[in-house]
Amino acid sequence: DDFADAIDFIGWYMNISKRKLKFAGNDAYRHALAYHEGWTGYANDSYKSKAGVRTYAQNVQTIAARYTRQLNGCRANLES
Repeated sequence: DDFADAIDFIGWYMNISKRKLKFAGNDAYRHALAYHEGWTGYANDSYKSKAGVRTYAQNVQTIAARYTRQLNGCRANLES
């Protein structure tokens, strides 16, 4: 119930994931797969046989791309 604790955990988990599994910090698709399958499951490609998990991760990627566009739009408005 503490937002600061929750966001700290998310940052910690994503940082470990990108280092351990060797993908970019902003790769929402792979982060979603790794979170769903766990680090070992992701490393063992367990998601490859799970179409629903891949669809879930693609939806996360789509939302992340939308948020990136929105954030970039805010930055552009601040600069003008």
